[in-house]
Amino acid sequence: MIQLSDDFDYKRLLRYTFPSVIMLVFTSIYSVVDGFFVSNFVGKTPFAAVNFIIVAEVMAVLVAVLLLLVKRKKYQY
Repeated sequence: MIQLSDDFDYKRLLRYTFPSVIMLVFTSIYSVVDGFFVSNFVGKTPFAAVNFIIVAEVMAVLVAVLLLLVKRKKYQY
């Protein structure tokens, strides 16, 4: 586990952030491919609905993460 008191170097930073970057890349590729198939084979209205749902999903995850961090900070000390 990486501690904040450890010495900083780019190898540790990359090792720590690499999984998040890979997940973000694959999520973006999935969204583009999904949008392509929905817009070409289903239509414009369902494509707009998918885009609204993605925004709602991201907002729900944001709220969940924020609540988790607040709760963790509350019981950390």
